[in-house]
Amino acid sequence: MDESGFVPISVILHSEYLAFSMNQTLDSDVLLTVYDVAGRLLWSYKTNAQQGKVVETSISHFASGMYIIQGTVDGHELLNQKIIK
Repeated sequence: MDESGFVPISVILHSEYLAFSMNQTLDSDVLLTVYDVAGRLLWSYKTNAQQGKVVETSISHFASGMYIIQGTVDGHELLNQKIIK
């Protein structure tokens, strides 16, 4: 989130998948990650951040519970959100 409150990555949660939508084009790649509450990395994906791009991953195999999703660019956190499946 920048000073104005703009969030460059939106998250769409569905029972079968998780989607990350890029709200702006960034100069560097973005690293998207999903962790369980114990801190174990469950999914990671690095991609270019172009406005309008959507990255999806299946979460159908995830157990019910809480997960932490993050998006970072050059070590700067753009997204840190808890979700419940």
